[in-house]
Amino acid sequence: MSKNKIIGVIGSILIILGTFFTFAKVEVFGVTARASLIDGFKGIIILFIGIINLIIFMYDEIQNKVTFIKKIAVLKNNKVIMIISAIVLAIVLITAISVNFGDGSEFTSLSLGFYSTLIGSIMCIIAGKKIEE
Repeated sequence: MSKNKIIGVIGSILIILGTFFTFAKVEVFGVTARASLIDGFKGIIILFIGIINLIIFMYDEIQNKVTFIKKIAVLKNNKVIMIISAIVLAIVLITAISVNFGDGSEFTSLSLGFYSTLIGSIMCIIAGKKIEE
């Protein structure tokens, strides 16, 4: 497996894990509430995209073991990785902006889930671009 594919696999794993980590926390009067992306529809979409990214980056390794993967031709195209990773990046950034600038934003802060999905999606975009070249 090439260096760029390994970067892509790590980025995909970060996206997947980021949906389960705490995305934002709110602290008011000494009480802290935490929220992860998996609690909502956005998180399920991001989790699905992370799994698809992982399958695409590992396509060469799993095509011999899983027979139906060979029939899905879109998995050979690295532009798909960049497009869906950009979608994850957009969802994460829009959610972060709404958390930071919405009502009660002075009590909220972004957490590990935000940074994990952000870094993972950027890694997938870069790896997809490098593999394409």
